[in-house]
Amino acid sequence: MQTHPDFRSFPTSGLNKKHMSFPSLIFWLIFVIPLVVFLIWVMRQDKRRGVAGLLILLTIVAVGVIYMYLKTGGQ
Repeated sequence: MQTHPDFRSFPTSGLNKKHMSFPSLIFWLIFVIPLVVFLIWVMRQDKRRGVAGLLILLTIVAVGVIYMYLKTGGQ
């Protein structure tokens, strides 16, 4: 009979970090923060209560999911 491993035996090297790595900071500064600012700007310009911003966000999420699906082969 196979027993389940104890959760304390799993590596936790990435879980206890208190700071982001340099590539993570670059990603946030170049991609995430400008995207959030752009989406806020689009939603404020939209007179239909943020429909355009929501459509842009859904498009970005859909493209990301499709890309990751194709990249990983559906696994």
